[in-house]
Amino acid sequence: MSNQSKKTMLYLTYKDGYVEVEIEEDGIRKPYAKYKNIENKSEHDFYVEVANRVETEIGKDVQWTTIKTESQKKRWSTTKIVVVVLVSTFAVIGLIFVGMVAYAYFQIDKNTSSSSYVSKTTSSSATSSTTSSSSSRMSPEEYEQLYKETNPFEFGDGYDDTNSSYNRYVGTITNTSNTTHYFIKVRGSFMDENDNTIDTAWTYACGQEGLLPGESTKFTLSVNRDTRIAKISYNVIDYQ
Repeated sequence: MSNQSKKTMLYLTYKDGYVEVEIEEDGIRKPYAKYKNIENKSEHDFYVEVANRVETEIGKDVQWTTIKTESQKKRWSTTKIVVVVLVSTFAVIGLIFVGMVAYAYFQIDKNTSSSSYVSKTTSSSATSSTTSSSSSRMSPEEYEQLYKETNPFEFGDGYDDTNSSYNRYVGTITNTSNTTHYFIKVRGSFMDENDNTIDTAWTYACGQEGLLPGESTKFTLSVNRDTRIAKISYNVIDYQ
């Protein structure tokens, strides 16, 4: 892979009005600098400002991610619990409704409705969705809309960024839904030629800044170097 496609990784932590920056190059992560939020900007805006400032200072393209302090983790943990409870409740209600509709539909029409399945070769996020209508079949446009609502993300092309210290993969994810999503957590399985998992890793594709509808972002999955690793499979395991 060409060196032109590689980016320097920044890890940003917001605490007490400052953003602390750690920088990772060639698999080595170390402290870089600390910047004060003098203009009292929002955390996201200040993250962007700091990332741009560091990019200018080091003269290299950068990719950045945020790291939560303990107080931020507790705050967002409480929020996630509330969200999970609400989502779980609606999910149960939705499953009951879909089951009732599907049963009524199959009593009238014995033909099976189509399923949507998405997979990738190098990396994969496999999801499926089956739906029915008691009065008529869905149009292609309605199926497409349902698929986007139940499968809000799509993985794009990525590239292997392995070096002597780390097996590393840089991927791309796109929000295909009509809703902004936050804290998109991607998990990767690094496997050998026989699909045996050698190691795993996870990262946030985005944090509290969110990923708007139609937006794409890159993420990096990295484990310690192992010559047995030949491929990687990844998927979204959590988001808000």
